[in-house]
Amino acid sequence: MGLYILWVKVVKNHTMRLTAIILFPSLAIVSSLNAGVALATAIEDAYVLAADPNTVFNDEQLLVKRERNNGSVSRKIWIKFDLSEFTLAADTGATLNLKISDPVYDPSSPSSHSVNVYALNANFTASEGELGRDWSDELLTFNNAPGNDSSYTSTDSSDTSFLGSFTTQSSGPTSNVGTIYSFEFSNLSTYTNSGDSTITLILTTSSPGDSNLKFASSENIQIAEALNNDGDPNNDIPAVTGPELQFSVVPEPAHATLLLGLAAGWLVSRRKLGGVGPRL
Repeated sequence: MGLYILWVKVVKNHTMRLTAIILFPSLAIVSSLNAGVALATAIEDAYVLAADPNTVFNDEQLLVKRERNNGSVSRKIWIKFDLSEFTLAADTGATLNLKISDPVYDPSSPSSHSVNVYALNANFTASEGELGRDWSDELLTFNNAPGNDSSYTSTDSSDTSFLGSFTTQSSGPTSNVGTIYSFEFSNLSTYTNSGDSTITLILTTSSPGDSNLKFASSENIQIAEALNNDGDPNNDIPAVTGPELQFSVVPEPAHATLLLGLAAGWLVSRRKLGGVGPRL
């Protein structure tokens, strides 16, 4: 109905004819040039444990809370994304997606957890004994993690920025494997390193209770396939994809130029055929 009304107006008024037909493809161009959506997967991820400060934990789980451990046993998660292949839109926001990889298990009283999310400040400079922004999950420990502090639940406020929190829901033993928890934050480029275009996010929790809180790491599917095909069902684990970062991007220049060229060609051809603008 909208297109029909537009055409009636075009036929009755030559001035509106020029405006209407040029405006229509222009709107399509603007829509096509708007930022698209990209998805990046983690290139490094691991958790660290205060009670075992020099041990590397880079297995299939990102464990931030352990069943039956009290609040003094701190676990924190480090996740890194490489955004060098993307052109970020100005002031774009982002969504961190995490998937539960193991049941939240306490049959008597399953509990929810509040998870704090921090970003390692862009162009972070490591102090002595601390890994830099080029950290890897093969070396990460509680003692050398970038932006860490000695507390059980927070990070070094001079090297990190608090982005906010999200809450996981109470659940039974098996109902939440694969459940996705999403956390949104703004100004992604603010926390992205100018040199290598990486961003590091850090997760902590101060929630009490006896339930596990395990997210899948980037190694989960590979390790799950190996364990689930070794003939021993006792060590099988769910195969779940690791952390993802979703955000807006600017179209490639070549793509934008192509769209503009096609639009310009369409207008020229229409004009030659007498289909655009008043005849003089």
